Amino acid sequence: MFPETLKFILTLQQRQPSLVMAKALDPLFLRLQDCSVEEDAQEIETLIWELWTRHIDSDADKMMRHAINCITNRDLTVGEELLSNLIQSHPQWAEAWNKRASLRFLAENYNGAVQDIQSVLALEPRHFRALSGFGQICYRLGEKDMAVIAFDAALRINPFMTGIRVTADKLRDQDCGDHILN
Repeated sequence: MFPETLKFILTLQQRQPSLVMAKALDPLFLRLQDCSVEEDAQEIETLIWELWTRHIDSDADKMMRHAINCITNRDLTVGEELLSNLIQSHPQWAEAWNKRASLRFLAENYNGAVQDIQSVLALEPRHFRALSGFGQICYRLGEKDMAVIAFDAALRINPFMTGIRVTADKLRDQDCGDHILN
């Protein structure tokens, strides 16, 4: 269904993140990979999220907070308008694309969400939530193999996403059962 996104995901390790936040994010991703305690990993993930959702432009930062509140309150029309404006004015801000992908997922606009996810991953190939979001879309649409590939890619970056790991394992187990029955 989304083969171009899957090809993109399969080449993520060859891609470099945007230089915009790389200096701040690189050490956090290294710490996340070296982490052995889930509580420490959650703290690192929180720091990553804080960097992703903040912008040096205070107006853009405020607009992002407003958009996040709109998503939380299911005011998807206003939220999408805000995020589209952010993307237009700050196209290098991966998290603006990711938040709009999340909003579009909630609105069941899966094609739009996947287009935004591709933009996120072009800017920040380590965006484990964009990868898991693509996996969720594939899962919802019955594309189990694509979902597992996306979930595994996300888990290679952040191995502490327990819910994603459980879902990926469940899909693998179902796949094994399907082969036995056929």
